[in-house]
Amino acid sequence: MKKTKAILLSNPIAWIMKYLTPIIILFITSGIYTNGKNIQISLIIALFGIVYWLFFFLPLKEVKFEDDFLIISNDIRKDKIHINEIDNLTTGGWSMYLTRIYFKSQTKFGKKIVFATQIDLFGGGINEKAKSILLQIKENIEIQKNQTSDIK
Repeated sequence: MKKTKAILLSNPIAWIMKYLTPIIILFITSGIYTNGKNIQISLIIALFGIVYWLFFFLPLKEVKFEDDFLIISNDIRKDKIHINEIDNLTTGGWSMYLTRIYFKSQTKFGKKIVFATQIDLFGGGINEKAKSILLQIKENIEIQKNQTSDIK
């Protein structure tokens, strides 16, 4: 069987959000603190920035699609999960470019992952190739749910 090339679904520059954000936070807070009088403001900005980073940027995963499998990575661990293991997929929320995938069972990354979906810089919105794969996955989820409801 011919193996297809993995297609990147997540945004290739998400690492900037993940790893450059703490450096920017430290740069901004150190710039405020340099006059020696605004330590409280610096600490508040640093605390807000670090909490924001921990909850919104650090959890982002790199996601590739290859031969009915999702290849998920957080730069330390990798997992390969068949699309039949996906329970639900949502795109949107506070950012229309964030995609959440919920799994039927526990994975190396838990029962849910979040990734920044590839965007089309010139056309706006989610990249067409990524959008078509996400739609295929959603259709697969619906087919599975219909099959299980028919069995019951």
